[in-house]
Amino acid sequence: MQTTNLPFRTCLNFGRSFYRMFDGLEFQFAGTCTYTLAESVLQGWHVEVTLKNCDYWTTCRKVRDVTCFILIF
Repeated sequence: MQTTNLPFRTCLNFGRSFYRMFDGLEFQFAGTCTYTLAESVLQGWHVEVTLKNCDYWTTCRKVRDVTCFILIF
């Protein structure tokens, strides 16, 4: 069995709706939508975040769904 060590990458959320992606680029997602943060070329996995509408002065809860699929040949 052959294994490949891939470099470790992270993305992060800060503030109400700011995201720093795996490649270092920053985005602001302000709508109440589901956004895809990352996805494989073969669509074997994806990372998405769903934002809920909240008042500016209250704590805003963000729901993060991480779905992983493994392709077996």
